[in-house]
Amino acid sequence: MRRPFRMDALFERWRALSEADRRRVPLVLGVLLLAGTLLGHGMANLPARYKAEQDFSRMTGRALKLKEKPRVAVPRWTGRSPAALNMEVAGLKEELEHQKTALARLGPRFASLTDVAPTRELLEEITRLAEASDMELNLLEFKGLKREEKGQAPSVDRLARLAKDSPYKRPLVRLTARASYRGLMEFLDGLAELPYETAPVWLSVEVKTDAAANRRPRLQWLDVTMDLTL
Repeated sequence: MRRPFRMDALFERWRALSEADRRRVPLVLGVLLLAGTLLGHGMANLPARYKAEQDFSRMTGRALKLKEKPRVAVPRWTGRSPAALNMEVAGLKEELEHQKTALARLGPRFASLTDVAPTRELLEEITRLAEASDMELNLLEFKGLKREEKGQAPSVDRLARLAKDSPYKRPLVRLTARASYRGLMEFLDGLAELPYETAPVWLSVEVKTDAAANRRPRLQWLDVTMDLTL
């Protein structure tokens, strides 16, 4: 049988915390809240773009099929009139224009995968943002690379393969860094200002200190690991 939740027990645990731990709790909650917001933003945009591409491809195929094989006479097995078929064609054209508009709106916000220059620019901007946010960057590399590919410059074929293997249909990079609370917040907030869409889809934050046994810490920092979409 589960014990009922007691506010007085939670209050006692809060009182048992040191002043440093009490100051740390709101900061950690703020970091997690901002990261969750950016994660939700990325998860909302990526499926929308992927769905728009899929719908556009499907609608284009159906429109071309109807255009290449016009039906002068209505087959007996369809039971559909020429007027009904014309309405379907008109509906497909309208949906096709809708998907073109969606792709035109979402496409420029993502780095092109047919050219390595935008991806290289985005990686450089992420590095500059980390440095400007006073983060000590330890690692920034593509996820899913083969051992012999690590350290090599990105190529169009490699970007296409990484995007295909990713559940988000975009290449992923793994970032590890040492940061302060404020630095991490500045970095997460600055991702929205980059030239192309990128968002954390996985984040791990671990608090570290230089505290020795029975002594108060002099330094405190965060070990940050995150996966970003490009």
